[in-house]
Amino acid sequence: MKPERRSGSYSARISYTDPRTGKRRQKRVTAKTKRELDAKVAQLKAALASGSYTEPAKIPFASYLEHYLDTADLAPRTRTAYALVVRRIIAPWLGTLPLAKLTGWHVQELYNAVRETSYAQQVQAVVSGALTLAVREGLIARNVAEGLTPGRRERPPRAPTIWTPEELTTFLTVVRAHWLFPLFWTLAYTGLRLSEALALRWDDVSLDLARLFVQASKSLAGRRRVALDRMTVTVLAEHRAEQARRRAALGSAWQEHGLVFDRGDGRPISPRTVQATMARYVRRLGLPPATPHTLRHTHATVLLSDSVPPHVVQQRLGHASSRTTLDVYAHVLPVSEREVAERFAQRLNGTQGDQNVTIGQEQPRKSASP
Repeated sequence: MKPERRSGSYSARISYTDPRTGKRRQKRVTAKTKRELDAKVAQLKAALASGSYTEPAKIPFASYLEHYLDTADLAPRTRTAYALVVRRIIAPWLGTLPLAKLTGWHVQELYNAVRETSYAQQVQAVVSGALTLAVREGLIARNVAEGLTPGRRERPPRAPTIWTPEELTTFLTVVRAHWLFPLFWTLAYTGLRLSEALALRWDDVSLDLARLFVQASKSLAGRRRVALDRMTVTVLAEHRAEQARRRAALGSAWQEHGLVFDRGDGRPISPRTVQATMARYVRRLGLPPATPHTLRHTHATVLLSDSVPPHVVQQRLGHASSRTTLDVYAHVLPVSEREVAERFAQRLNGTQGDQNVTIGQEQPRKSASP
């Protein structure tokens, strides 16, 4: 056996005698590295010697899925979840088919069957992962699941939890004495996500220009400039001065990270601390159940209810498109269909004066005199 190298991979041909027919056959083994190739060749030779080798065309897909679960680099919890999906869904549906006989049609039929279930994405991950491994091991020429998808599960939109302006005012008034008050105020008055606010640095804030820049976002739309009102500028300025006093008092114990909101010694605040603090105040005040994200929802709702254009709210929240904003907050838009119709009629009638519109009573034209 002499290894061959082509297009970044190693391969070798193994000759053997088919125990059933007595005919000589060859088997090509492919691997990314020479060490991996040697291991596969040794494994194949051992299977041939023991008589346990089965041609790829005859390996049941269910058996290969077990091999995939034993071979793939998966976290323990993921492996357990995938094994459940294999046992309950994939094996009953495709398990008896030989690996080499599996087609894209078979896979798509399975995907269509599970599209509306919570297992759809896991089914796709297992099937595609197993077939990708089979390609790497040289058992099949290509992954027939490549490019196939179970589609997006249609879920009814879930209305966000929103406070009224009065409930928000009550919360901010009572929490004013707490050390997290500047953070809660900023969340409520800017619509920032909690993760964005906790990652905010003073280098990202310009109190003179009354704006801040969100840098800690995974999306391009999330990295944005957010204008600040005068009260928020005052709150942040007072917070900055108080933080400077703490820094001076702690001296070398202060850990400088440049964060706007810190846990008292310059270090980052845990999101759980914010969530637990808010939950405690919400219960004490008897307010509707809420999380820090409720402040973001309330911010958007107040703006949209006050007829701020959706695309302006979209940019402020960092949504990728105004459609996202409309999908989440459509129920709070103040203009109804009837109101839209009336607005158009009023606008058009205003250009025509107080003309009465009569239908079906057009007088015949008088013929011109000869």
